[in-house]
Amino acid sequence: MRRFALLWVAGLAVPGTCLGGQDVEADTLTDSTVQAAVRAIVDELYRRRDPRHDWDPVPWNPDRDGQSSQVGGYTPLVVLALLHAGESYQEPRLREAIDRLEHATLSGTYAVAVRTHVWALLPDKFAGRLAQDTRWIVERFQGGPGGWSYEQPSRSGWYDNSLAQYGALALWEAAKRGVPVADRYWQRLEQRFIENQFPDGGWNYRANQPVSGSMTAAGLTTLFITQDLLHARDAVDLDDRPQYPYEQAIDRGLRWMDEHFSVAGNPGKNTYFFYYLYGVERVGLASGYASFGGRDWFRAGAAAIINRLCTVDAGSGAVSMRRASSRSGAVQVRRLAFALLFLSRGRVPLALNKLMVPGIAWNNRPRDVANLTHWISRETETQLNWQIVSLDDEPESWLDASVLYLASDERLPWSAPGADGARLGEPLRKLRRYLDLGGLLLAVGEGPRPAFARSLEQAGSAMYPQLTWRRLPRDHPAYSLLYTARGKRPRLRGLSNGVRDLIILASGMDLPAIFQARNTKAAAAWTTAAHVYLYASEMNHPRQRLDRHVPLESHRSDAGHGRTRTILRATHDGNWNPEPLALEVFAGTIHLDISVSDHPLAEIAAVDPPPELVLVCGIEHREFTAAQQRAVKEYVDAGGVILFETPGGRGDFTRGAEAMATALFGIPVRRLVDTRIITGDGLPGSSNLSRIDYRPYAQQVFAVRETTPRLRGLVIDGQPRVLFSREDISNALLDQPCWFVAGYSPSAARALLTNILHHASKLREP
Repeated sequence: MRRFALLWVAGLAVPGTCLGGQDVEADTLTDSTVQAAVRAIVDELYRRRDPRHDWDPVPWNPDRDGQSSQVGGYTPLVVLALLHAGESYQEPRLREAIDRLEHATLSGTYAVAVRTHVWALLPDKFAGRLAQDTRWIVERFQGGPGGWSYEQPSRSGWYDNSLAQYGALALWEAAKRGVPVADRYWQRLEQRFIENQFPDGGWNYRANQPVSGSMTAAGLTTLFITQDLLHARDAVDLDDRPQYPYEQAIDRGLRWMDEHFSVAGNPGKNTYFFYYLYGVERVGLASGYASFGGRDWFRAGAAAIINRLCTVDAGSGAVSMRRASSRSGAVQVRRLAFALLFLSRGRVPLALNKLMVPGIAWNNRPRDVANLTHWISRETETQLNWQIVSLDDEPESWLDASVLYLASDERLPWSAPGADGARLGEPLRKLRRYLDLGGLLLAVGEGPRPAFARSLEQAGSAMYPQLTWRRLPRDHPAYSLLYTARGKRPRLRGLSNGVRDLIILASGMDLPAIFQARNTKAAAAWTTAAHVYLYASEMNHPRQRLDRHVPLESHRSDAGHGRTRTILRATHDGNWNPEPLALEVFAGTIHLDISVSDHPLAEIAAVDPPPELVLVCGIEHREFTAAQQRAVKEYVDAGGVILFETPGGRGDFTRGAEAMATALFGIPVRRLVDTRIITGDGLPGSSNLSRIDYRPYAQQVFAVRETTPRLRGLVIDGQPRVLFSREDISNALLDQPCWFVAGYSPSAARALLTNILHHASKLREP
């Protein structure tokens, strides 16, 4: 590799020991740590800026800085990284650099290609600059070798895979902004990378050099680009067809990545570490695969970058830059830019997870979710990503995207209970846990045959025998939430727990084929799928990619924290437990030991020992039997606290309970804003909730900006003992975004229930 590439693409690998801090672990890495690292790198890059020359070294030293033809190339690389990190192009220091880029004469392929990326991220007033640099790249493409040389005109005659990748990436960014790029360039690039792939699936930098991770990522990324631009319609027809050469090359390349992926160094090369990880990020986002070799590439790569470049304080978690991590400032700038690109682009929120299911054709249309996500991202003016997750993963990990997407034309192989007829098989157990944790499955039948749709309905009924499938009406949010769906609409059926939709099944219209072919004339297909995303993301408020708010089953601990608080869920013949995992998630996020059991409402007074809190949930209005009313009175008179709640906040269950309790105790219901449940007075570990947050939909329902708790109750012997929440608490405990839930925010719901538990425990003290 020429000296320029040595300096440009990587910098040196450095040890992972953090001075004065602690190493971060990939499995427990949080987005807040990544965000802090991003901020630290941004600040360091601004500190490194020369007000006269931005980020390019002056004077340029070829032995240190690389080939002279690439003069001016470091500044666009840093500007690109800062833009992806969320910096405004109007930030004065960035604006000055962009002004100079507009007038800079660049002659190196790397430099111009990266500057093209910059123009593609900026507003339309820079469209002329984008077109100009795109034309420069197109005109200098050499069809014979299928790529570009380092400088123009070429003096070396070297055309390597790294240069081919950078040129392809630049043209791709231009094409996404509507700049026309003729198919012949993509066809030749595709041919180049198919021809020079090694039998083991990898690629090298240039002939007679070893296969490496960075160049294999380059080859895969380029083939995913050409698949996207040249072969959109190849996968529309579900009839048997041969596997195309580009598909075979992609499969071989992915196998190589699975076998060799590492964050200890660049596989096969062990240099150019940051350039390699930037390549991993590119192929990860282009392919959608969440993991290589069973490892989450972003978690692993982000942890490795932070450990190499940053110090994380063991006490506060504060992140700062290491100062002695490079041999020269120029090398550090390049390293920081590639690191910032990896961290910033990789942490973009996920709109959809596409479920990989062994045993069925789950990926007939490989670009369906990619194209759908791009459409949603463009329409909402939001950066969104997508990824492919495996059925082998733990279902908690699927929650990092708003929607789990499953499409096929084949019957599910696990659509019925286990062999004993009572237990669900492992796949359905995982899927049900995901749904009960607050997830939403968008299932899509492909082609004309109904096998997939029928088996999916059977799977839903096996998981939720108490629920009923229904055809979604024309005013359902999937059809009408934000956009006006024009033209023929997909036929939707749904399975709901009374609070939210668990599964939405689309059939009768081949949505994946529409998305695969980018058939935007079928407008209702796009808007309907976008509505499902908006519904599940609480109107485009998705989680950050690393936001793992529910402990994985394998990571959960049953160790106690002290005194156990007992909660009894009262059963009745209504919808008494629509969110069955709400209390489990709640218990995993607070420092209390909680025991949960279920018991008929009519028998709660006979439970021994008596629970500290009885929770009675329901959706619709119901009449309480005489036995249930007697049990409520006996339990409360004996010192118990009972909470009636309407999960979801839409329904008359709690209103009916208020009327029943008022007649039963002869005491009027009142707001509890001045009680210790709200103020926390005298309750160690409680919070002052005199001001409280609600979910966005609740504020829309209230039609005012509400900050006062709406908890109501009966005060008996000077203390609230019968509590009523017309607003949702249970769904909020799952801490998963969902529109049409009228109630408290997740943090407020946790704090409110914690206060209620402390209050109930205090009343049980001798």
